[in-house]
Amino acid sequence: TGDLVFNTAAPNHNRGAWIGGHVGALTKPGDWQWAYAYRWMEQDYQLDLMVDEFSAGTDVQGHRLDLNYMLAEKTRVTATALTRQRITEPELGMLTILYLTLRQDF
Repeated sequence: TGDLVFNTAAPNHNRGAWIGGHVGALTKPGDWQWAYAYRWMEQDYQLDLMVDEFSAGTDVQGHRLDLNYMLAEKTRVTATALTRQRITEPELGMLTILYLTLRQDF
């Protein structure tokens, strides 16, 4: 899947893109799923309060990779790796975030 945004209200730095997909499904215990997404969000492509918290606003680009495993019915564990880098100041370097989530739905 993908999405391309062009903010006509902003004079420049007004484009954004998202592309991603997944392989697998979490329907029963023992199932696996891989998910990947790439985001590229210029400074004024949208309000930065509307983006995901790991992007920390706009003027960023980065990757997200999730590995999901269904432990039991309505219980899954997810290992996530994220990268984030400023578009206008790439010399500041890339931020990498790794975390593990255990989710139980009721």
